Parts: sequence; C-alpha cells; structure tokens
Amino acid sequence: MATMVLSGCGNKNGGDPFAASGASAASAQDSKIALLQDISGVWNSPSEGALVTINYSNSTLQMLSGNTFLPITLGDVDAGQGTVNLHVSRNGAQEIWTIKKEWNEDHTAYHLILTLANGSQETLAFVRKISNDDLNQIARLSMPAAGTPASAPAPTASSQGQSGASGSLQMYVGDRDTYLRTCPGVTCAAIIVIPKNSEVTADTSTIQKPAGTNASWVRVSYSGPYCSPATLNQEVGCVSPTQTSNPVTGWLNYALLSQSPSDDSTSSAGEDSDGN
Repeated sequence: MATMVLSGCGNKNGGDPFAASGASAASAQDSKIALLQDISGVWNSPSEGALVTINYSNSTLQMLSGNTFLPITLGDVDAGQGTVNLHVSRNGAQEIWTIKKEWNEDHTAYHLILTLANGSQETLAFVRKISNDDLNQIARLSMPAAGTPASAPAPTASSQGQSGASGSLQMYVGDRDTYLRTCPGVTCAAIIVIPKNSEVTADTSTIQKPAGTNASWVRVSYSGPYCSPATLNQEVGCVSPTQTSNPVTGWLNYALLSQSPSDDSTSSAGEDSDGN
C-alpha cells in the first residue's frame, strides 16, 4: 500500500517538462500581447497640449502625436516591468523611446510614462479606446502632405516569413482596386488604394500568415497612381488617382497577386479589397 501511495505521488508531481516549458512560453507571449493592448488607446499629454494615439494590431504598433504620424517600429516588450520599447526615426537618426504602464496606489487605474531618448518624461492620461475614427486618422496622417504616402515599417526578423532566401518578384494585383496596408491583416490601417492590374514588387521572404487567419500576406513596394482610402469612391472605385513620387511599401493579401495582369476589365468597386 505504501508503495502504491508513493507511486501515485510521483505521477502527480511529474509531468512533461517540455509541455510545461511550452506553456510557460505561451503565457509569457500572452502577457506581452496583453500589455501592448493595454497601452493602445488615445492618451492626453498635458505638458505637450496634444493627444497621443497608440494602436497595436497584428504585431505592428502605430503612433500619432497630435496630428503627426510617428515612424516607429516595436522593440523589446517586458511584461513583468510593464515596459515597451519603441524604435523611432527622427531627423535621420534612430532613437529608443520607452512606454511604461504605471498603476495608481489602489491599483484601480493606470497611466503611461513615456521616456524619450534624452531622458525626458511625459505622463499620458487615458482619454478613450481606439475607435474607427482614430484608425482612419492614422491612415490619413500616414500620408505626408507632399503627396507621397508613408511606407509601412520594415518587418523585424521575428515577423518575416519562412519562405527561404530573400527575393523580389514582379507581380500584379487582381481585377479590383486593392488596399495596401500597414501590416499583414485586414484590421491594419490602409496606406493607399492601388488600382486594379497595377504592377508591384513583392518581397517573397516576408510571406506570412497572421495568427487566426487562413490568408497569407506579403510585403510589397509600389510606384504609380494611387487613391487615398479616405477619398475612395466606393461606387466607381479609384477613378482620380494621384501619382507617387517615391515607392510606397506595405502589405497585400498574397492571394490577390499574380504574375500577369488580369484579363477581366470589369469594375469591382465596392467589393472587399482584401479578398476576404
């Protein structure tokens, strides 16, 4: 009987160490995503007299300061310390900013502390959650007044696809006007609308499938006529395009691309331009 009891205890306290390690890694990743979602929102910076908008979606972080779109990419995330690093391009130089989630004394609410590269700090107070109006504002402000839309941030090593060696491939969008997005996924903000049958350069090393979806996405570069997502005519499509002065980069649903132009000249205005 004693042997049976000891055996039972051994089974209870044993287990697969690899499974436990995998569960721990998944929990750590969930904690990081939860922190990024917590800092997403519209925040007030009293010292600057402006609103700061932060949006995390599909492994990409976007940020506005007032009416200025900030070119940032996501750095290290420390869920235990509640900190998120941002890689920021300013005046031709790369800086690292840090956002820290900080609770009040009774742990009923939190604010953000933004630390800039020079050590100065801003306290950000919560205003509201991200709305569709805010997403549209991000899309509009990502296009500079000079007429050349801003490109999406370059993918990090962890976010690139597993298709092998890097390579550029000339491809064509299909028979419908197509949204070029800031990150892989239909929830990402649109940068521009590319007219149907337009030629793009696809970086096949970046092909990836966002979690929870069946669609593969690829990072592309595009030069040519485009329409603004905010002014697109949903009835007739992109009929009064603007010409890019520099290549624009972003993400497209890979299923929408082919190696030759489509023979279908019928309009597809008003349809889902991400193929979903």
